[in-house]
Amino acid sequence: MPDTAMHFFEACHPFGYPLLACSVLLLAAIFYHLLRARSCRQLTRLQRLWAHALTEGNAAPLMDFCRHSDAPLAAEILYLARHQNDEGLATQLEARLRLLVDGDRVGMATINVITNIAPMLGILGTAWGLVAIFGVFGTPGAEQGIAAGISTALYT
Repeated sequence: MPDTAMHFFEACHPFGYPLLACSVLLLAAIFYHLLRARSCRQLTRLQRLWAHALTEGNAAPLMDFCRHSDAPLAAEILYLARHQNDEGLATQLEARLRLLVDGDRVGMATINVITNIAPMLGILGTAWGLVAIFGVFGTPGAEQGIAAGISTALYT
């Protein structure tokens, strides 16, 4: 039985470290999206200020909030306010918003790839251990070889 994390990953032979890398990347992607979601929580306040600006005709609180906010759409509202008289504003704003959405999709693709790869590595490690088990049948000292193969299969 491995007594340290390093021994555990070495006991999984070729699959321990790739599984560790998948786990670290997955956690990093999840934390990235949690941090991004934190800034998205400001959208409710942004929506209220937007509605207030439309109904009351006073956009000053909205602009002030956008200048001090890290919400993804705050920068786009400021861009819209600065360039409201530009030709082709709708096309430019659409392109900027697509970049925001695509940024989220890239992160989700990373999470999807890692969550698909990690179980496959575990199954491959299990098969690797089973191959080791069947490879030692009928040889002298087969008990230790079988035990080592089972160990590898179960760790992964």
